[in-house]
Amino acid sequence: MREQKTVEIQGEEYLLNQFGALEGLTYQKALASVIMPAIAEITSRDNMSEGEALSIGMNKLAENIDKIDENMIQAMVVRGATKGNMSINFDNEFAGNYMKLFNLLKEIVVFNFDSVFTMLGSEEE
Repeated sequence: MREQKTVEIQGEEYLLNQFGALEGLTYQKALASVIMPAIAEITSRDNMSEGEALSIGMNKLAENIDKIDENMIQAMVVRGATKGNMSINFDNEFAGNYMKLFNLLKEIVVFNFDSVFTMLGSEEE
């Protein structure tokens, strides 16, 4: 059975829905090509402060963000969350409010893939 989770973003409640296995794999492959280089940058910076390493990782993330297209972002949000038991009207919901979009997208990604990216980004002992 697929899990669900309620999150609040900018005072509004969204219900997150776990992706099915095939759909999740499709998104995960695209996300990995963006997130993994950033994780590698962060974890390879032993001689830097956490803030400096994070800044470098965020720059690497920005370099690769074009690998995820707008249609995939829209699909992940529309398939991965509802608001008030209704589908999200992507264009209307996020018009002029991109921080809400990015925060919701982050919650969807963490909810669906956190354990995988944590495992892939951890150093082997």
